[in-house]
Amino acid sequence: MHAHAQNAYRGQSPARHLHQRALHAPLRIPEMCGQIAFASLSLPAGMLYKAAMFETQVVDPAKVGYKSVIDLGREATVPFPHNVAEYPTKILPQVMGAFVERLSMPGEFVVDPFAGGGTVAVECALRHRRSISIDINPQAMAVAQKKLGALVGSLFEEAPTPKQQLLIRGDARALPLKSECADAVVTDIPYADMVRYSDLPSDLSNIEDYDQFLAELGVAFDEIKRILKPERYVAIFVADYRIARSRLILPLHADVIYLMQERGLELFDLYIWRYYRSGGFRPFGAKPFQAMNVHSYVLVFHKPSTPRRGLIKNRPIRYRQRLIEKLQRANESREAEAGSPPDRSHCKPLAVPKLRVLPIHFFSTPSRRGCRCGVRRVGPSARSGSDARRPLPAGAVRGRWHGR
Repeated sequence: MHAHAQNAYRGQSPARHLHQRALHAPLRIPEMCGQIAFASLSLPAGMLYKAAMFETQVVDPAKVGYKSVIDLGREATVPFPHNVAEYPTKILPQVMGAFVERLSMPGEFVVDPFAGGGTVAVECALRHRRSISIDINPQAMAVAQKKLGALVGSLFEEAPTPKQQLLIRGDARALPLKSECADAVVTDIPYADMVRYSDLPSDLSNIEDYDQFLAELGVAFDEIKRILKPERYVAIFVADYRIARSRLILPLHADVIYLMQERGLELFDLYIWRYYRSGGFRPFGAKPFQAMNVHSYVLVFHKPSTPRRGLIKNRPIRYRQRLIEKLQRANESREAEAGSPPDRSHCKPLAVPKLRVLPIHFFSTPSRRGCRCGVRRVGPSARSGSDARRPLPAGAVRGRWHGR
């Protein structure tokens, strides 16, 4: 079995080349309902990148997806076409694109219920996935449409015809999609009212009460579970909710795990996304200061086809017992080669002569030839006059310096 087949997620075929025929397949409208607010073009295979004119960055998913800590360095930048329009987000599009590539196959559907500026839609277009991006904010949809339009009009030599990237204005708590139609879900959820994306009352970012926010977020998670196919995966980008003035941290990522597990989705993987920002400590109050938040979480959940009745224990480690036996045999062989340990009972301990302790007055008497602090120098070169005629006590050790 090939290495990529062993590392493939459950429910996915490792033969990626078999999915290339689905690249130009148009989006099936019966799989969704509701009114389409915006429709953008996709990017089929075969087009030529103009790398000399536009710097696009497609990060290897092995660099991002197979390490529990994601750190692209301070030099990582936002590539084209994500930089044609600004939208408040901290997640680099390269990181989202790596999870899009890892959780889906070419030609499959990827749904983003909190689309924002359309980062997932653009990354799906670059990686030949079909996507449905939904957001309640019309300004966010306009930003996403601008990014996709710049990508199709400038990056490729000719504009493709199939409509494979759809932008829909809608609510994540009532997705206009049929059940079990999504092959993967990749999204960046709002962080309560830390960042307000719009003034709409139905926007989750305008909910000030944290418990109410979690309740509404749970409704959105119900919709995610409904549209996701069995044995497929959800990647959620989330950061903890910090209340700076109150010096409190609400573990939003832990609450997201609880809400998803409460709905039958299993936590499959957990990553820490490290981003860079200025500053070092919170300037509120006295010590201990609160550190700046410079990381987010990427939570990957799995939707099982049947609910589990209990935990599946790992198989016993078979090599552990064999390794212990091997080490025991190696120790026995070394002892046999070396023979019995030598008998040292006939050896006598070394005789250490006992030194006589000099009286305290011998060192406390100051001398003109000594130092200013009263430390007297003892030795032939230092003894003169009356001191030279004074014999040392028997058994005394002649040192170079003696203190008081």
